[in-house]
Amino acid sequence: PTDDDTFYFLADPANHNRLVATDYSNLYVSTDGGQTWGLKYTAKDGGAGLVLGGAFWDGANIYFGTNDGIVASSNGGSTFALMNLSGIPSTQAIRSFAAAKAGGVTRFVVVADEIGDVYGGGRGFWV
Repeated sequence: PTDDDTFYFLADPANHNRLVATDYSNLYVSTDGGQTWGLKYTAKDGGAGLVLGGAFWDGANIYFGTNDGIVASSNGGSTFALMNLSGIPSTQAIRSFAAAKAGGVTRFVVVADEIGDVYGGGRGFWV
């Protein structure tokens, strides 16, 4: 879906049909193994682009850690929206993202960096 300009690509480890790919500014999701793709999110700042720092796939709930924040779906990937969360100063952005769920509680862990140092295609720190 990115016209040969794929910056990040991840797959759901529990369901090989669920994939995410980005170009410099856009996030695309496939739920059919890459047969079709849908544009699900576009970076807030076209100059900074979009960093995909990681994903957490939890059944119908899908979370992507991006430099804009955590982009989430609660309907299996049909729609996505930026979550309204606190904890990261406005001068920083997510570079790397991981999550886990235990006892019905989902916890997010991020590595943040100065916002001007985090940009689409930039090197990430995988946790």
